[in-house]
Amino acid sequence: MKTLLEMLMEYSDGAIIGRDALAEAWTSGDLDQLRDALRDAIKTTEGMGDDSWVNIEAIFSDTVIFIDDLDYIQYDWSQGADGAIVLSNKTKVMKTWSEVAEAAAVDAGLICEAAEKDDALHVRVIKAGASAASGVYYPAEELRRLAEANAGNTWPVYAGSDEDHRKRPGTGADVRQTIGWIEGISYIAEAAKGGPAVFGVMRLLEPAEGLGKKIMTAVSKGMPGLFGLSITGAAGQFKPRHEPGRKLAEAHNINIQSVDIVARPTAGGAILNLAEAAMPEGGADPMTKEQIIAALVEKGYAKAAIAHLGEDALTTMLTNTPAADPAPDAPVAPAADPAPAADPAPAAPAADAAAIAEAAKKQVAEAMALAGAQMAANDRVHRSDIPAATRDRLLERVSGMTDPAQLTEAAVTSLIEAERSYLAEAGGTAGGIPDFKLPSVKVTDNANMLTEAAVAMLDPGHKDHGLAMRELGGLKGLYLKTTGDRLLSGFSRKHIVEAAVSSSTFDQILGDSIHRVLMMRYDFMMQTTRWNELVSSTRAIMDFKDHRFSNVGGYGTIPDVNEGASYNDLTHPTEWEANFAVSKRGGVIPVTFEMIRNDDMALLQRLIEKAAEACVFTLNDFVFGLVTQSSGNIYDGAVLYSATRGNLGTTAFSKAAFRTADIALRKQQELSSTRPLNMPTKKIICSIDLEPTILDAQQRGTENDPDTDTSRMRAVDVVPWEGMTDENDWYQLADPMRCPGIEVGFLDGKKEPEVINRDNVMEGPAFTNDQMEFKLRHIYGGTVSDWRSMRANRPA
Repeated sequence: MKTLLEMLMEYSDGAIIGRDALAEAWTSGDLDQLRDALRDAIKTTEGMGDDSWVNIEAIFSDTVIFIDDLDYIQYDWSQGADGAIVLSNKTKVMKTWSEVAEAAAVDAGLICEAAEKDDALHVRVIKAGASAASGVYYPAEELRRLAEANAGNTWPVYAGSDEDHRKRPGTGADVRQTIGWIEGISYIAEAAKGGPAVFGVMRLLEPAEGLGKKIMTAVSKGMPGLFGLSITGAAGQFKPRHEPGRKLAEAHNINIQSVDIVARPTAGGAILNLAEAAMPEGGADPMTKEQIIAALVEKGYAKAAIAHLGEDALTTMLTNTPAADPAPDAPVAPAADPAPAADPAPAAPAADAAAIAEAAKKQVAEAMALAGAQMAANDRVHRSDIPAATRDRLLERVSGMTDPAQLTEAAVTSLIEAERSYLAEAGGTAGGIPDFKLPSVKVTDNANMLTEAAVAMLDPGHKDHGLAMRELGGLKGLYLKTTGDRLLSGFSRKHIVEAAVSSSTFDQILGDSIHRVLMMRYDFMMQTTRWNELVSSTRAIMDFKDHRFSNVGGYGTIPDVNEGASYNDLTHPTEWEANFAVSKRGGVIPVTFEMIRNDDMALLQRLIEKAAEACVFTLNDFVFGLVTQSSGNIYDGAVLYSATRGNLGTTAFSKAAFRTADIALRKQQELSSTRPLNMPTKKIICSIDLEPTILDAQQRGTENDPDTDTSRMRAVDVVPWEGMTDENDWYQLADPMRCPGIEVGFLDGKKEPEVINRDNVMEGPAFTNDQMEFKLRHIYGGTVSDWRSMRANRPA
C-alpha cells in the first residue's frame, strides 16, 4: 500500500506542494474550487464541451497535469488580475516514480503529518440485535456470514451529515467525503462487548487533519463515543420478527457497501480504541511482521503455528504475552564488576498449531472485549449528571480497570450512584436518571437528554421504554419535568416566569420526540409499500415551480457507410418534455391540555402511529394512481391509455390474455423510428382480489394444457394494490430502469415528512383552545414521462 509520501512523490521533479502552499497561491477559494476552476479553463483552452470530463492527475504551485486519452498533458497556470485562471505552455509529460528513500529528502514541512502517525483504530461495524431506530433486526448468524464473505475485503468510510448517510443508498457516495477504509473484517461472538458483532480496523487517510484529527484526539482522551459508525448497504430479504411490544424486520443476505461516520449510530457501530503497531524497545520504527513473529518465538510460540496469522492478531499476542522468565540459577552480578547475563530459559516446546491459533483468537477477542467494555463504561460516565470534577475522577478510575466484569452496565451504574450518594450526604445535589440525565429543576441544558427519554417513552418498542415510563411517569410527568407547573394549570405565563424553564421547552421536546418516533414508524412502514418499484427515478426539487424533464426518441437503424464515402449526419430523434410541480400535503396534530392532564399516552402514541401510516399510504397511493389513472391528459395532451396508442386492452386476465398483452407491450415502437422496443412485462399491478388468480397462473399446468409454457409468466413480479377501484383491472409495466415511465420528486430531496413546532407556544391555539399544535408536512410530486412502458387491461 502506498504511503502518503509515495503518492505525493509520483512526479520526478519533486515539486511537492502541500495544501497550505496551494491555499496561499490560490486566492479565490479552497483546493476543490481551484480544481474546478482549472477544469473549466482546460475545457475552454482545449475546445471541449461543457459536459466533458477533465481527469486532473496532479496540481502543483504553477502547473497542472491532466490525462488526455493515454497522454499526460501539462499546462502552466497562473491567476489573472480578475481572479480567472490563465493557462500557457502546453507540453506532453511522462509519469515516473521515485523511491521513498529519495523522496524523503523533500522538505517535510510541506508533507501532511498523517504520513508519520498511526492511522489505525479498532472499530465495531455492526452489532447483532435490533437497530435502535430503523426497526431492523440483524441476526448473529447473518453477521458471521457477512464477515466470512468479506474476509480480506475493505469497506470505504465516508464522512458527512446524518442526512447524507440516510440519502447514501439512493444517491451514492461523494468521493470528497472519503476519510479512510475498514480492513481486517472479522466476526467475534463475545458477550462482554454487548453481543456478537462484526469488527475491523479503520485506517484514516488524514489522521492529523480535519475530522481524522478530531477522531484520533477523542480516542486518545478516552471519548471514542463522540463518533459512531453506521452502515450503508442492502439486505436480500426481510422476514417479519415479533418481540414483546415491537414488530421488527429481520435482515438476511446482508451486503455492506460502505460505512459512514455519524453522530447517532443505530446498529451498534462504534470506534473502540487505537490499533497501535508493535514497537521494539527504545521506541524505534514499528516492527515488521517477521520481527513480531521472531519476538513471539522467543516467548515460546511455535513459528509454524503462528506464521499464518494477520499482523493485528500477532501484535495483540505480543503485547499480551509476558516475556520468558530467566533461568532460575542465573547469577546476580555485583555492582562493581558486572557479570555476563545468564542464558535465558529454553523456549517452551512447540504446541499444537490449532491450539495456538485458537489461543491467539481468544487473546484478540479478550482484548477487543476489554476495549469495548471500557468504551461503554466511559460513555456511561460521560452521560451522567455528576459534577465535572467527580466525573473526571471516576473516568480515571474506570480507565484503569482491566477486568470486563468491573465495566458492566450494572457495575458502572453502581459506581455513579455511589458518587451521587456521597455528594448528597456532603450537601451536594445530583438528581435525575443516569441514562437520560433528567434533573428535577433545570432542564434547558439537558433538553437533548430529555428528548431522548421522551422518544423512548413514546415508542413502545424502544429498549428503554420501561425505564423512561418509570422515570418520567408518562406525558404528565414530562410536562412537570419541563415546565415546573406542579398545579397542572395549563400553558400560563405565570409559570414561565416562575419555573426554571418554559412551556416552549416542553413544546420543543415533545415536538422533537413526536418527529423522531414518527420517522421511525414511517421508515418501518415504508418497507411494506412498493411504490418505489414503479418509479424510474426520484429527484430533488428545489422550489414549487413547474419542472421539465426531457426525453428523446431513438435513432432507429444506423445506416451503412460505403468504402471511401463520408459519414452523414444521423437524423436527430424527436424530443419531448414532461413537467410537474411538487405540492404540499399535511395537517395538524393537536395535543390538548386535557390529554396532558389525563396522561393520555396511549392516545398520543396511536396518533403518531396513524400519522406515519397515513403519510406512507398517501405517497404509495399517489404513485400507484399515476399508473392506473383513467382520466386526465398527460404530457402530450392525450389520455394515458387508449386504443390509438395501442396500450389499452379489454380482456380479463388469463394465461392466454397475458400472452397477447405481453406481445402488444413488446411491439410498442420507439419514437422517431419504427423499431419495436421489445420491452417484456416486468410487473403486473392488480387488485388484492385478482392477485391469487395471477399467482396461480404462474404455476405450470398439465402437459395437455395449451398454455403450459409459463416461463414468461414466472418472470413477472405481481404487485397488488389495495386501492384498485375495479378488482378485475390489471396493468403491465416494463422495467422502469430500461424505459422511464414514472418520475417522482421531493422538495429538497426529503422523502420523509416533517413535524414542525409553533415558534411561540403561548400564541394561537395554546391561548384560545388550551392545546399545542404540531404541523405535519410532506412535499412531493410526480408525473408520467413515457406511456410506451405501460399497458392497461380493463375488462368491460
